[in-house]
Amino acid sequence: TNLKVIGVIPSAHQLRQQYLIKVFEAHIERLKDMLRDVKSVAVVCKEATDAEDRYVFNVLVVPCLKENDHVIFPNEKYKLRAFLLDCIILPSTNFKTVSEAVLNTLYKFEIPLSKISAFVTDNAAYM
Repeated sequence: TNLKVIGVIPSAHQLRQQYLIKVFEAHIERLKDMLRDVKSVAVVCKEATDAEDRYVFNVLVVPCLKENDHVIFPNEKYKLRAFLLDCIILPSTNFKTVSEAVLNTLYKFEIPLSKISAFVTDNAAYM
């Protein structure tokens, strides 16, 4: 569509194929930068089943902030925020698949194991 005042407006297909990918990649980079700047993180893992009885494994991180860390969250004072890093469909839930999913996610977001201050799970046997 072409409007005289605005110019060409991209189609929904073009938005999905080109712009959404760029926005997502920029968001991932911003998240990596934020996680690189914090002193430590708490990793939170939760497994559930979806409507089709598939095993869905969620990996979240909570940056551990000090009260004066306003660089990361400039308008907030000492709030804990969880960020969903990955949502993975697992073929089964056991120690191998869960630990691989966690390690792959940490690697993907460039979080060294030495930066993990806590690991929170629902205390399932395979965690």
